[in-house]
Amino acid sequence: MNGHNRQPGHNRSNLLPFLFILLLLSFTWWYLSQPDHPFDPNATPRPITARGDLASDEMNTIELFESASPSVAYITSIELRRSFFSLNIYEIPQ
Repeated sequence: MNGHNRQPGHNRSNLLPFLFILLLLSFTWWYLSQPDHPFDPNATPRPITARGDLASDEMNTIELFESASPSVAYITSIELRRSFFSLNIYEIPQ
């Protein structure tokens, strides 16, 4: 058989993955070129202001924590796992 018996849409279907990757790269470039994206290294933190006095149930919770915290034991077990894609090692709480 020769290559002349192909269906009409065959070449177009081979182009779809390439166009998708091109669209994804274009969007990524556009997003990272925006001045106000969340990864701006020159971003300045906003000042933290108090919202007023705490409610009575919030004060009770704080008092309960402060009185009980010396008798509480904090136990954490960590498992080390290697990322499949980057081979970095991560600590995962168990």
